[in-house]
Amino acid sequence: MERFQTGKCTSSELVLVRYLVHKFREDEPSGLSELELKDVREEIRNAIDRELAFVVPIPKRLLRLNIRGAVLAAATVAFMVLFVYFFKDSLHYKRFPNDIGPGSNRAVLVLSSGETIRLEGANIGLLAMQADTRIVKTGDGKIVYTDHPGGASIAEMNRIETPRGGNYKISLPDGTMIWLNAASTLAYPISFNGRGERRVKLSGEAYFEVSKDRSKPFLVESNGQVVQVLGTHFDVRCYADDSEARTALLEGSVSLTTSPVGPSSLNMMGMSALQNHVLLRPGEMAMNSIGGIKVKQVDLASVVAWKDGAFSFRNESMENIMKQISRWYDVEVVFENKNIANLSFGGSISKYENLSNVLHMLELTGDVKFKLEGRKVIIL
Repeated sequence: MERFQTGKCTSSELVLVRYLVHKFREDEPSGLSELELKDVREEIRNAIDRELAFVVPIPKRLLRLNIRGAVLAAATVAFMVLFVYFFKDSLHYKRFPNDIGPGSNRAVLVLSSGETIRLEGANIGLLAMQADTRIVKTGDGKIVYTDHPGGASIAEMNRIETPRGGNYKISLPDGTMIWLNAASTLAYPISFNGRGERRVKLSGEAYFEVSKDRSKPFLVESNGQVVQVLGTHFDVRCYADDSEARTALLEGSVSLTTSPVGPSSLNMMGMSALQNHVLLRPGEMAMNSIGGIKVKQVDLASVVAWKDGAFSFRNESMENIMKQISRWYDVEVVFENKNIANLSFGGSISKYENLSNVLHMLELTGDVKFKLEGRKVIIL
């Protein structure tokens, strides 16, 4: 590990370090079945064997087994040391000139009257009164709506907008908690009184913990789809520049209905085709694109890591990773090497690290290099 830090690793040592960083994440379960773990172990053995074949003479099968066993044992130690050494102590991160700090708790509240309130600069306490609804900023950095149950129905809608490099938390009048990610907008009624449903509109990404109310289903409109629940925890990502909308369910149940977009959504009469509809179970993600809806099992910890202050990627394309980094650090991303965009990466790091630290973590895989010019990240 000392040789790795100073750039003096042998070729086989460097391959081993790169492989371990690429395949594992710190302090998190792998999410793999026993069969998958067996396959990964065999893949590691084969990779090490291939490297040893180039740098170590192996005249006998017995010697080969002994060397491989020693390297595998060393790999276990190296894996533990690597994450403690590089991911726990930010002093060992590579530094880019003109480093960029992380995003923060920032948003703008737009009232139905058109009045805007910049939340990061607003005083703690009452922000506004709209009919019987109070809007309060709390000391822990969120806004809370409260109204009188059974009060008059109010048609007006408010919205909250997070900029690039910002996020915010909001509690709606029914007690539903919503975490809004960077570059996102949520529109919602001032009160749910007199309504048969609780309907909000989302652009961007948000995590929902919906308060249960069987008499009023909770609906999220986003990018041509509608998610309906009675009370549950789920995440919706629907940025305009993403190729698909993603809905992941943590607990409860979710009904997802969507009209396909694009030419394939029209029938021979030019009319909209039938809607797609799926029911999600906890641990599943629905991916809605022009080709329809696909459902798969996902690592939920990675999906909602942003809410808890981290980036966590698991077999995510570099293109999608850099979109998240671009939104949070408010930077432009340029792929000079177009082949990197579709490569898959994995790793975890606090999203409150400076940009240099995040880029350095990705560089440790050995498959990508970055250059930082002003607020432009160039992928070499």
